Amino acid sequence: MKPLVTATGPEVRKAGSGRGRPMPTVAWGVGEAVGLLAPISTVGARPDSPRSALLHATFLTHAHLLRGDTEAAVDTGRAALTRLDEVQSIRALTYLRRLRPAFARRSRSPAVAAFLPHLDTALAQT
Repeated sequence: MKPLVTATGPEVRKAGSGRGRPMPTVAWGVGEAVGLLAPISTVGARPDSPRSALLHATFLTHAHLLRGDTEAAVDTGRAALTRLDEVQSIRALTYLRRLRPAFARRSRSPAVAAFLPHLDTALAQT
């Protein structure tokens, strides 16, 4: 996944903006993403758009991982996995697969260690 923001020196700039307008912090940008994505990625929030909800859930999971909130990332990841039966999107599955290495880097967390086998099983079935 592409990063939400990139850091350059002491400033943080929007990825690809070219203008170098400083943002307060990386955590602020990711925190804002979490706030925007949470309501539209929860299970049941968008029953008419399971593909969009799955995509948003993968982005939200990635944002939680960037913030270091492994418990929230696992909760969101579990919710995303429940949508796999409804979605046939290659892009959504690719984004979900890209989360695997990010979770593996945090496998010392008990929540992540417990979640990884479920993620592996779900990915193997797609």
